[in-house]
Amino acid sequence: MFRADSLGNAQEIIKAFNMLTEVPVIVHPSIAKISKVYRTYGCRLEFLSLNSEIVDEALSSSDGVLVVPKNVKFGDPSRFETALVSGWALWFRGRGGASFALSDHADFQQLMEFVESCKPRVVLTCFSERFEKTLAAHIARKFRIEARPLKLIRNEIYVNSRPSYLKEAGHKAR
Repeated sequence: MFRADSLGNAQEIIKAFNMLTEVPVIVHPSIAKISKVYRTYGCRLEFLSLNSEIVDEALSSSDGVLVVPKNVKFGDPSRFETALVSGWALWFRGRGGASFALSDHADFQQLMEFVESCKPRVVLTCFSERFEKTLAAHIARKFRIEARPLKLIRNEIYVNSRPSYLKEAGHKAR
């Protein structure tokens, strides 16, 4: 059983097993939900959701890989060999169980290459309050597109009105 973040590391594990083995990959429903979005946008991921009827058969055999979120308690722990999948895994060595260092983060240059390759009309930045405005401003200047921070408030998503740095720079959305 692999314990991973539902977004990012879980899909990396699914993809690795799909590419390198014939072993069925069984995932927690929260991971299945996110992985279906990946499929929608062209990423081939083969997996069974824990909601499927065939999962019991796959789990009872010795073949099969189970991927669950790090924070979810799942079944009898003695029934599975468990491994943590995280970019932080090197720091968790020796704390019981196996761990695999796998980071799903992009550095600044990779983010710029991604934006350039996608050719978006609008970019919404998130996940780093400290840098999301700076990143949005840089993207807006570099690619001459609209870019702004995405804010999460009380589980609702809203987008700030057009930020002043875009108005001043005269950038227009494509």
